[in-house]
Amino acid sequence: MERTDKDNVKRVVDEDCIPALPKKKKKLNNNITPALKQQVIDLKDQGHTGKQISEQFNLAHSTVSKICSSKGRKDIEAALMTTSERTKKISNLFTSDHTKETPHHADDLDYDYEGFQKNY
Repeated sequence: MERTDKDNVKRVVDEDCIPALPKKKKKLNNNITPALKQQVIDLKDQGHTGKQISEQFNLAHSTVSKICSSKGRKDIEAALMTTSERTKKISNLFTSDHTKETPHHADDLDYDYEGFQKNY
Protein backbone atom coordinates (compact mmCIF):
# COMPACT_ATOMS: atom_id res chain seq x y z
CA MET A 1 0.00 0.00 0.00
CA GLU A 2 1.48 3.29 -1.05
CA ARG A 3 1.45 6.31 1.11
CA THR A 4 0.76 9.59 -0.48
CA ASP A 5 2.33 12.90 0.38
CA LYS A 6 -0.92 13.87 1.97
CA ASP A 7 -0.34 11.31 4.73
CA ASN A 8 3.16 12.58 5.48
CA VAL A 9 2.39 16.27 5.70
CA LYS A 10 2.59 17.72 9.19
CA ARG A 11 -0.42 19.72 9.99
CA VAL A 12 0.13 23.03 11.67
CA VAL A 13 -2.82 24.21 13.68
CA ASP A 14 -3.32 27.86 14.38
CA GLU A 15 -4.40 27.91 18.03
CA ASP A 16 -6.16 31.25 17.59
CA CYS A 17 -8.59 29.64 15.15
CA ILE A 18 -9.64 26.85 17.52
CA PRO A 19 -12.74 27.82 19.44
CA ALA A 20 -12.34 27.64 23.19
CA LEU A 21 -13.91 24.56 24.68
CA PRO A 22 -16.73 25.40 27.05
CA LYS A 23 -15.79 24.87 30.66
CA LYS A 24 -17.80 22.27 32.48
CA LYS A 25 -20.52 23.91 34.49
CA LYS A 26 -21.02 22.74 38.02
CA LYS A 27 -24.30 20.92 38.38
CA LEU A 28 -25.77 23.16 41.04
CA ASN A 29 -29.19 23.75 39.58
CA ASN A 30 -30.05 20.23 38.47
CA ASN A 31 -32.40 19.53 41.39
CA ILE A 32 -33.75 23.02 42.03
CA THR A 33 -37.42 23.36 41.31
CA PRO A 34 -39.12 26.67 40.48
CA ALA A 35 -40.63 26.67 43.98
CA LEU A 36 -37.18 26.45 45.56
CA LYS A 37 -35.88 29.18 43.27
CA GLN A 38 -38.77 31.40 44.32
CA GLN A 39 -38.09 30.62 47.97
CA VAL A 40 -34.46 31.68 47.56
CA ILE A 41 -35.56 34.89 45.83
CA ASP A 42 -38.01 35.60 48.65
CA LEU A 43 -35.35 35.02 51.29
CA LYS A 44 -32.95 37.35 49.47
CA ASP A 45 -35.68 40.00 49.28
CA GLN A 46 -36.13 39.68 53.04
CA GLY A 47 -32.45 40.56 53.46
CA HIS A 48 -30.94 37.17 54.24
CA THR A 49 -27.36 36.56 53.25
CA GLY A 50 -26.37 33.81 50.86
CA LYS A 51 -24.69 32.00 53.73
CA GLN A 52 -27.91 31.89 55.78
CA ILE A 53 -29.89 30.64 52.79
CA SER A 54 -27.37 27.94 51.91
CA GLU A 55 -27.28 26.77 55.54
CA GLN A 56 -31.06 26.37 55.48
CA PHE A 57 -31.02 24.34 52.28
CA ASN A 58 -28.02 22.26 53.37
CA LEU A 59 -29.85 21.35 56.56
CA ALA A 60 -32.94 20.43 54.57
CA HIS A 61 -30.92 18.35 52.09
CA SER A 62 -29.03 16.48 54.81
CA THR A 63 -32.29 15.73 56.61
CA VAL A 64 -33.83 14.28 53.45
CA SER A 65 -30.70 12.24 52.76
CA LYS A 66 -30.62 10.81 56.28
CA ILE A 67 -34.30 9.90 56.33
CA CYS A 68 -34.25 8.40 52.84
CA SER A 69 -31.14 6.33 53.47
CA SER A 70 -32.28 5.06 56.85
CA LYS A 71 -35.92 4.26 56.10
CA GLY A 72 -35.98 3.40 52.42
CA ARG A 73 -37.62 4.78 49.31
CA LYS A 74 -41.23 4.58 50.46
CA ASP A 75 -40.65 7.30 53.05
CA ILE A 76 -39.17 9.82 50.64
CA GLU A 77 -42.42 11.75 50.37
CA ALA A 78 -42.70 11.96 54.14
CA ALA A 79 -39.07 13.06 54.33
CA LEU A 80 -39.65 15.81 51.80
CA MET A 81 -42.72 17.01 53.65
CA THR A 82 -40.80 17.06 56.91
CA THR A 83 -37.94 18.95 55.29
CA SER A 84 -40.31 21.45 53.73
CA GLU A 85 -41.92 22.12 57.09
CA ARG A 86 -38.53 22.44 58.76
CA THR A 87 -37.32 24.85 56.07
CA LYS A 88 -40.42 26.98 56.63
CA LYS A 89 -39.80 27.01 60.37
CA ILE A 90 -36.18 28.02 59.84
CA SER A 91 -37.31 30.69 57.40
CA ASN A 92 -39.75 31.99 60.02
CA LEU A 93 -36.88 32.38 62.48
CA PHE A 94 -35.34 34.99 60.19
CA THR A 95 -38.53 36.99 59.81
CA SER A 96 -39.64 39.40 62.47
CA ASP A 97 -43.33 39.28 61.55
CA HIS A 98 -44.88 36.36 63.45
CA THR A 99 -48.44 37.66 63.23
CA LYS A 100 -49.25 35.42 60.28
CA GLU A 101 -48.87 32.22 62.30
CA THR A 102 -51.82 29.96 62.96
CA PRO A 103 -53.69 31.00 66.14
CA HIS A 104 -53.33 28.43 68.91
CA HIS A 105 -55.70 29.86 71.49
CA ALA A 106 -59.05 28.25 72.30
CA ASP A 107 -60.92 31.51 71.75
CA ASP A 108 -59.42 31.79 68.24
CA LEU A 109 -61.01 28.59 66.94
CA ASP A 110 -63.62 30.53 64.97
CA TYR A 111 -60.86 31.89 62.73
CA ASP A 112 -59.11 30.13 59.88
CA TYR A 113 -55.35 29.92 59.48
CA GLU A 114 -55.13 33.37 57.88
CA GLY A 115 -57.06 35.02 60.71
CA PHE A 116 -60.34 35.46 58.86
CA GLN A 117 -63.58 34.55 60.60
CA LYS A 118 -65.00 31.24 59.48
CA ASN A 119 -68.46 31.18 57.96
CA TYR A 120 -70.50 28.31 59.32
